Amino acid sequence: RVEDRGGSNGSKQGLGRGIATTVMRITTLVAPPQIFVNMVKLMREAVSVALVLFPALYGWWVGRRLVRRIEDPAFPELHAAHQRWVAIALGVCLVVGIATSTDFALGKIALAVLATLVASFSLRRAIFHERRGLLQYVTFTVRAHCRTHGRRGCGSRRHRRRGAHPAVGPSGDGHLRRRAAGHAPGGS
Repeated sequence: RVEDRGGSNGSKQGLGRGIATTVMRITTLVAPPQIFVNMVKLMREAVSVALVLFPALYGWWVGRRLVRRIEDPAFPELHAAHQRWVAIALGVCLVVGIATSTDFALGKIALAVLATLVASFSLRRAIFHERRGLLQYVTFTVRAHCRTHGRRGCGSRRHRRRGAHPAVGPSGDGHLRRRAAGHAPGGS
């Protein structure tokens, strides 16, 4: 029971508190139970993860059909179109999936990229006749991406200074530096 301390003379302050108390009582009666709120959050996360995983499923499904058409003269164009559509689906589904639920956004991005890599493995293996396993492919691809696209967060601290690699420098003239130091590009 909530007491009205504003006085019983009907002042504005007492009336305001009485309305606030009534509103609080109504909202506690109408508020959904906590289990319902948790179920809605769980459903939202499930939809978000499903959206994030959809591009990998699409890439794997269409990639299976492309493997059968490797000998087709139009295969390079088909493969380029396939990669373009997977990239578009990945971007759209990441935006919509993270907008659906922003919890664990970085984890969802990593899951989407990893799932897309795994889904593209069978197509890549068929095209290039690779013999390495899935784990070797994923680790190689992640390392190669870190080496070429971003030194931040992937390599050691010495690579983080202004984004320059110590052997290459900011202008990308590593071979010129080695040649100026008396080293031949292909020799010892």
